[in-house]
Amino acid sequence: MGISLNSRHDSFSQFPPEQRKKKLWDPSTTLDIINPSKGCLTCVGYAPSCGRRCRNPINQANRASAYRLLEDLSYIDASTTDINAKLHQLAGLTLCLRFHQGQKNDIVKKWCRKIDQQQTASRISIDAKVDPNRIEEQLKDIEGLLAHILYKTKGADEFIFSSPTSQHYRKRYDPQSAQEERAQKQREEETRKSRERERENQQQERVKKEREEKEKKKREEEKMQKEEQQAKDREARERQERNERIRQRAEQARKESERKARELAAKEREEWDKVWLHYVLQWDDIKKKDMKGTSENLRKIIPWPVKSGDWRGVSGPAVEDFFRKAPPQTTSAEKMLAIMKMECLKWHTDRVPRMFGVIEDKNLADLFNTVAQVAIKIRAETGRQRER
Repeated sequence: MGISLNSRHDSFSQFPPEQRKKKLWDPSTTLDIINPSKGCLTCVGYAPSCGRRCRNPINQANRASAYRLLEDLSYIDASTTDINAKLHQLAGLTLCLRFHQGQKNDIVKKWCRKIDQQQTASRISIDAKVDPNRIEEQLKDIEGLLAHILYKTKGADEFIFSSPTSQHYRKRYDPQSAQEERAQKQREEETRKSRERERENQQQERVKKEREEKEKKKREEEKMQKEEQQAKDREARERQERNERIRQRAEQARKESERKARELAAKEREEWDKVWLHYVLQWDDIKKKDMKGTSENLRKIIPWPVKSGDWRGVSGPAVEDFFRKAPPQTTSAEKMLAIMKMECLKWHTDRVPRMFGVIEDKNLADLFNTVAQVAIKIRAETGRQRER
């Protein structure tokens, strides 16, 4: 793809030697000849259907001619030489024949704009290299030299030094002015030193103030931490004292409860001891006397094995409670077994008639049977405990 031209373009060899010493610009870069998406030379036309540059390749002959033309253009000063014809020729070589030959004029216009932009940027760069301060210093030196020459010539006293630089040189070569200038500089130096000392003093005062504020803040923080710690310690001490008081009250209440329980147990023991003694003594009297009589009389005179001793309180639990609590607590298992054997014989249904006669009252007989059954039960438990 591309255009094959038979006409010869201007060759680089046509330029004089002084123009071939150094390249003045880079046409390939300035004109964007290389397609960045492909990394090589393709058609420089625009493909509207794709919204990008055309990627059609250029044939080898046109490509070689385009590179030679670009080489020649790099030695031509575009700001002083009309290169429009060469640009048209380059556009014909770098546009594909099939689609984009009609864009030749547009491409040339775009290239001309790019060349103008490059030249403008180059001029700005060159102008930026000129140091205006250096020029001003040189002008001042020339003006001062002129003032010095005029001052040394006749009639220099009437010379009017209009610029600050001329005044500077006049003072420089006038002894009185020089002395005044030295004095002025000395005063300025003293003033500068005084201001520096003042700034140093202010800086020291500021540093001192900041240090004092930090120390004050640190002391306040330490004081606050100490107070917080003291409050925590006080709270912990109060909590410990409160717990100790609670513990002491609980201990005192426990001891009081134990004391009352012991007193109650001792009182109950004393009561049971009296009940047992009364029970034993009454039975001793009954054994010595003939106690046969009516059922009503027997109910009253028999010492029943209950805490009240009255026949009305006789029941299984009451009799069992009597035999478990009434005997002396210091009694051994062996002696307790002997006591319960005697009780079993005492309340045995075969022995009761011999002591009190035939019991015809069924209720009275039930009372004897209840006591006998409980006595037998307690005797059996006592025997098992002795065996263990």
